[in-house]
Amino acid sequence: MKSVLRRLPEHNNAAFIIIQHLHPNFKSISEKLLAPYTKMQVHRAHENHLVRSGFVYVLPENKTMTIKNGRLSLAERKPEHIINRAITIFFESMGPDLKERAIGIVLTGDGTDGTDGSASIHHHGGVIMVQRPDTAEFESMPQSMVSHGLSNFTLPVDLLVDTLAELIRPEAKDLSGIKYQVE
Repeated sequence: MKSVLRRLPEHNNAAFIIIQHLHPNFKSISEKLLAPYTKMQVHRAHENHLVRSGFVYVLPENKTMTIKNGRLSLAERKPEHIINRAITIFFESMGPDLKERAIGIVLTGDGTDGTDGSASIHHHGGVIMVQRPDTAEFESMPQSMVSHGLSNFTLPVDLLVDTLAELIRPEAKDLSGIKYQVE
């Protein structure tokens, strides 16, 4: 994530919400670890947080998060959820809230989290970007996205960030119509 933040333009037309799979009892300090790699302000997300362009929001430990009307909502991660679905839960809310302005990004990771939620982003006209599986440290999450045909862009991280930077430049307004695969 550090290399992604380092490459993103300071002035852009997007907010960045980072959802990592953390052990429920692990105290996250992600916002402190990531802040030195971007000129954007990095915040630990909190209930009813208004999402603004040019800011980075990090999911706190032991939580899931949704977005509605441009505001973040946090819920306790349920103990019975052995499999972490934090990305799917967020993507499922992101599609209807942001519609064609939604850009979901899946990088390295184990499992299939994000796959089901990506369908919501697609259904509402948004874009899904995925790290090319053969470049990921853990390829099962990116591979699941690609296997289900849910990726508009499948690229190594550096090219993924360059493409994202083009999509979020201040002049960019309409993401609809971006429905092709780049590998």
